[in-house]
Amino acid sequence: MKKFLPLLLLAVMTSAVLAVAPQEAYGGPKCDYLKIAVERAGGLEKVKEGLGGTTIKIGALIPMSGALASFADERYAVELAARDLNYCFKELGLPFKVTWVVEDTQTNPQVALEKVRKLVNVDGVRLVVGPATSAAVGTLQDVINGELKVILMSHSSTSPLVRFNNRDYIAKLGYSYVFFSVSSDLFQAKALAKVVKSFGYNKVVFFYRNDDYGKGFAMAFKQAFEAEGGKAYLIPYDPNARSYLAELRTINNYKPQAIVWLAFDEIKVILRQALQLGLQRYPWFFTEAVKGPALIEDPVVARVLAAKHVLGTAPYTSGNFIKYYESVYGKAPVVFSDTLYDAVWLVTLGALRAASYNPNLVEHGIIEMSYIYKGFSGDKSMNAIYQEPLSTSYSIWTVKMVDGKPVFEDVGFWSPAEGLKLYTNLTPR
Repeated sequence: MKKFLPLLLLAVMTSAVLAVAPQEAYGGPKCDYLKIAVERAGGLEKVKEGLGGTTIKIGALIPMSGALASFADERYAVELAARDLNYCFKELGLPFKVTWVVEDTQTNPQVALEKVRKLVNVDGVRLVVGPATSAAVGTLQDVINGELKVILMSHSSTSPLVRFNNRDYIAKLGYSYVFFSVSSDLFQAKALAKVVKSFGYNKVVFFYRNDDYGKGFAMAFKQAFEAEGGKAYLIPYDPNARSYLAELRTINNYKPQAIVWLAFDEIKVILRQALQLGLQRYPWFFTEAVKGPALIEDPVVARVLAAKHVLGTAPYTSGNFIKYYESVYGKAPVVFSDTLYDAVWLVTLGALRAASYNPNLVEHGIIEMSYIYKGFSGDKSMNAIYQEPLSTSYSIWTVKMVDGKPVFEDVGFWSPAEGLKLYTNLTPR
């Protein structure tokens, strides 16, 4: 018997390894969260009855074209989350299945409005993730809370302005069905202000797209930077313009020590025109929305970025999530893929806990389960005033040339608790 014991132990260990959910093996959310939600709702039969069946359909509003077309791969985060949820349901012996419908918002708030109505009225969706932009979320808030009455969770809308709208809805109506799986730019602005100020720059220009995202971040950055003793001059531009030369020419009027850029995919045109005007003589800093393929697709601009040692901020993405995503898709995820993945989990958990698609019940279910849930993008405990995570940490990134190709590389970290930590001696030029 003794000689068979090692084989028996090996079989047990192998079985245990195989039973680990794919996302759990990379430090992702636990399957047990689903079991907890069902138990708290009163059991399987009550949840099945309340949801009217075992299929949980999720709609996703993704910018697959337009000014954020470089974020089109976010749709794979929805697919990955649904795949993992379905794996967990099977392992737990729960009969539920997540299906999903993806719609292209074209990075256009009015198109997002058309698509969310289609998801709800045609596809029968009661849980929506996205859209990506704050302008789109701002356009949808009235419709979501009034006409459609469904749950919507944006994974990358970061403007404080739409948070203030949420606060006002809750104060006036007692509810809002709009959630966020990432904190507002009130946090990121502090991180970026700390980065810029750490190099001794006291006078900067903040060049931004004139929409909800840009205006909210600009307001927050100015407040944070000037609280640090600096002076920030705000220059907005029309995101629908074909040329930005007129606005770019005004930068020199302020004689700044550095420039902070906030843009979508039009950043490739903006920086080309900035080079024409000689604005590369100032150090450059960036917000998270530019951290994508559009920023580095122009080889001339990419080499300039690397030579200038530019720095930017973006919500921290776990290295485990990057490895997991790469193991499935063979490439790195675009920014906010992890918060979108977590949004799919959170709306699913909210519906299970509520044992209903009644948005008032799901709203409470999401908030309750957020205090249990630990996702790839971290702790998602929700602030009940704005319905966003209580805090978010940020990576500090730069652009480097590796084997002749531009790549993004994290060189620092900021969190509300730990402050700024830079792991590089690079100085922006």
